[in-house]
Amino acid sequence: MQLRLLQKASDLKVPVLLFLGRDGGKKLAWIKPVLEKLPDLLVVIDHMADVSPTDPEQIEALVSLASLPRLHVKISHTWALSEQEYPWPDVHKLVTTLVSAFGADRCMFATDWPVCMMPAWPGGGATYAQTVQLAKEEYAKLLPPDDLAMLLGGTAHKIWFRS
Repeated sequence: MQLRLLQKASDLKVPVLLFLGRDGGKKLAWIKPVLEKLPDLLVVIDHMADVSPTDPEQIEALVSLASLPRLHVKISHTWALSEQEYPWPDVHKLVTTLVSAFGADRCMFATDWPVCMMPAWPGGGATYAQTVQLAKEEYAKLLPPDDLAMLLGGTAHKIWFRS
């Protein structure tokens, strides 16, 4: 079923957003063999697969997918992955690692609004303003301007608004 659905998306040239759920970093093993069978499928991994910023195995599993040229990563959910207060600095290295591995042209930022504001969600209670400020100010300290521009809109535009 899953392969048929992904094959149809590939045939229709429809990008697929993969939300792997909590602990998504533990669910990455199936992606590479499937996407190698579907080389034309454009895929975006949502929320950095929710990999733990303190789990080198999960991080390496996600980074290893950079060899798939049509796989992209959404840089989001940092507030939920962090064990620190805003600006969630313990996740910054994960962000720079992914941008370095995939290239800024295969990474995009998302605010996670409105979920980021839900106090019941682990790490929730972040404001929309904080998530935007994170990208515009904190990521600006970590990434060159051209990379930041791709992260903040260029990559998403390339994927979702293709001509």
